[in-house]
Amino acid sequence: MAAEVVPPIRRSLVVPLSQADTFDLFVRRLADWWPLATISLGRLEAASCHIEPSIGG
Repeated sequence: MAAEVVPPIRRSLVVPLSQADTFDLFVRRLADWWPLATISLGRLEAASCHIEPSIGG
C-alpha cells in the first residue's frame, strides 16, 4: 500500500524589517512571538522556547 504524498505548505509574508533583523527576531526572540499557550506541547505549563545557537542545538 503506497503512502499518500502530502504537498508542502508554503506561506510568504512581507515584513518591514531587514533580512538580518527579521532573522534575529525569528531566532533570538522566539519566545517573544511564539504563542506557547496555544501552540506548544506543554500548553499552559510551557515556560519558554528558544533555538540553541550551536551545532546540534
